This record gives sequence, C-alpha cells and structure tokens, in this order.
Amino acid sequence: MTTADTTARLELMRHFSVPIYSALLEGFTERREELLRDLTAMSRTVPSHNVTNRNSWHSAPDLHLGGPPASVRWAVATIEQIAATALADLYDGFRTLEPRVVESWAVVGGTGAWHTAHNHYPRAWSGVLYVSAEQCAAADTNDRSGKIEFLNPLSVAPAFYSAGSVAYAPKDGLLLLFPGALQHMVHPNATPNERVVISFNLDIARRARVAS
Repeated sequence: MTTADTTARLELMRHFSVPIYSALLEGFTERREELLRDLTAMSRTVPSHNVTNRNSWHSAPDLHLGGPPASVRWAVATIEQIAATALADLYDGFRTLEPRVVESWAVVGGTGAWHTAHNHYPRAWSGVLYVSAEQCAAADTNDRSGKIEFLNPLSVAPAFYSAGSVAYAPKDGLLLLFPGALQHMVHPNATPNERVVISFNLDIARRARVAS
C-alpha cells in the first residue's frame, strides 16, 4: 500500500451549519507534475464518462482501482490520511476507522468546462483535490471562473442570516472535504487553461468513544 508522505494545514469552516474542511497540502509542488502528466495522458486516451460535467473529460469512478499510477496511489493515500484527521477532529473524541476512498475520478476541462449542480448522496463524505486549477481563477476575485460553489441546503428562509451559497477558488494542492449530500456546482472555466482535479467519495465507519 502506498503511504502518504505529506502534511497539510487543515481548516474547518461551517457554512449554513455544515462542516467543510480545507487542507492545503505542503510540498504538493513536488508531486504535481507527475500527477498532472498521468491524468492528462489518461484524458487523451480514455473515453469520457459523462455525468454532471460539461465540455470536459471525466474518468470512470474507479481511478484508484486496477493498478493506477504511483502518482494516483499517493493522492488516494493522502486523501485518506487527511480525511482520518479531519473526521476524528470533527467528531470530538471519536476515532474513525481508516476512511477508504470507494469512488474516485479525474476531471480535465478547458475553456467553458463546468459542472451542473449535484450531490454525492448516499456517500457520507466527498471531496476534491485540485491538481492544476488555480490558473483557471480570474484575477478579479468576484469572477467565479473555475470556482466550486456550495449551495445552502435550507429549503426555507433561516431565522438568522445565512448566505445562499459559498464559493471556493481553485488552488493547486487544495483539498476540500464536505458531506456527500451537500449540493454543489462548478462555474465555467473562463480561461484557456485546463482545470485538472481528482474528486472522490469516502466510506467511513467509526469506533467507540476514546476514553479521555
């Protein structure tokens, strides 16, 4: 099994009372080129598995299976390591069993690529790792080119103010972890640069409470 050899600055944000973890992988630059090369090569030779993606290549959801390249094995190990840390923190004293990636897929999209609003239910947790994407963000921070936007799940107006959505700008080496039922979309890439990401779903179990 490939083990992760990276650390990350993990941050918990709560939007609409929903937890979203972000982690910026330290030392990601050393891995980025190999991962980018392998995923780009796949996109040129493997047929697209179209789901919510528009104007982009989408692999089948088995990227981590069948003897993937070393770069992908490293990415999966890193995702599982960070997920274990995040969820142990979130559940305050509970220690999760080792989270396992049960579906994973790569997406490569150039100008005009976007994703329709969707969620990953019934998976408990999902996420995305940005491999090469920050060059798809516009210089104007108000421009949502290439951003992922999470939508408020409340069906009625809340008693206190809560935004209708929150958007995250793409950044190379950024990993986002969020509940699988949370509705989200990706805004069209308004640049000539390719947006390359790995998305995933996790299977999570947890052990008994750890004694304090």
